Formats: sequence, C-alpha cells, structure tokens
Amino acid sequence: MKIVFVTIIVVCTLVLTFIWFSNRLHVITSDTNNSFLQETSSHQATLFNTKLQDQLTILESLAKQFSVVDFNNYTELKNAVLGLQDVGDFKQLTVANSSGACIGNNNTYSANISRKHYFQAALKGEPTVSNGIDVDTRGEDILALSVPIYQKNKIVGVLTGTYDRSVLD
Repeated sequence: MKIVFVTIIVVCTLVLTFIWFSNRLHVITSDTNNSFLQETSSHQATLFNTKLQDQLTILESLAKQFSVVDFNNYTELKNAVLGLQDVGDFKQLTVANSSGACIGNNNTYSANISRKHYFQAALKGEPTVSNGIDVDTRGEDILALSVPIYQKNKIVGVLTGTYDRSVLD
C-alpha cells in the first residue's frame, strides 16, 4: 500500500513538473517571439523611413532644377518635366503649379491635386508623404511624396513622386 501511495505521489509530481515546464516553455517562447517581432518590425520601419527620407532628398534636389523654369510657359515646363526620367524608384514624377494642375513625366496631364494633403503640405513648405494609400488617375493605389518648388524664395509649385502600392507589401 505504501509503495502504491509513493508511486502515485511520484507520478503526480512528475506530471505537475511536466505541466509547469511546458507552460513555462510556452511563456518563454511566446515572449521571445514577441520580442523578435517587435525588433524586426522596428528595424523594417526604420529602413522604410530611411528610404522615404532618401527619396524626399532626391525630390528636393530635383525641385531645384525648376527654380529657373517659367511656370507660365507650358512648353518650357512640360519639357523640364519630361526630362525627369528614371529618377529614384518612383513610378511617376509630376510637377504641379500652385493651383494644383499637374504635368507628369510620362507625357500626361494628371488630375488636379490641390485637395490632396501631400500637395497642401508641400505648398506650405513641408516635404511630406501621403497619409496613406491614395489613388492615381488610372485608379491604381499609390504612395505619394511631395516637396515644394521654390523660385526666389517663394513657393511656385510642388514636385510629387509616386510609388506603386506594392512598395508597402
């Protein structure tokens, strides 16, 4: 009878130890996975932000080319915009005058963007990224980056570069 009782106590102790060990292992694994995911997402966000900042720097550099372009001369403006080919990783580059009318570097006239947040912010002198996914004139999802175009310390327009939505995937 004593042997059976001792055996039951040993088995119960082993079962309880196994259950405790299993639960503890699950907690440690879960904590490690969460920590890894947080660190990875933080690194990815930093990398993406760095890429966006680099692209905004490219746009600011390109915007300086328009400091001598006559925005009232459509042909001159269009030719300057068409000269923006294969710059950065952009899907398209557009130049908008202060009223939001755009010319794209793919030889198209784009819709008026005067109501877009990124246009309004750039027109106030703030290089900016769209608040989220926007839709271009072809109905495709895009992410937009915009910077002001200055002439004689006055903002005369906005240069916008767009990315396909897949850049976020």
